Amino acid sequence: MPRKIKSGLIQMSLPKTEGEGTIPEIIDAMVQKHIPFIEKAGQQGVQILMPAGDLPTRPISAPARTVSGTRAQRACPDPPRS
Repeated sequence: MPRKIKSGLIQMSLPKTEGEGTIPEIIDAMVQKHIPFIEKAGQQGVQILMPAGDLPTRPISAPARTVSGTRAQRACPDPPRS
């Protein structure tokens, strides 16, 4: 039998920009800004919550190997090991 999953999406602007604080300060400000919305989503029964910044902005399919395509790619960090 199919199950229903309630999902949500958060899209917010930066509370501080580069020059208004250090990178850790900007990250902390973003976390603090998201917390009330995360809590509200939980109260509404949201099971999967994704910040809009995690949405893919490039095609999912493998791009052609070009210089411009490789410049935009970032290395994916290894998962933590226990």
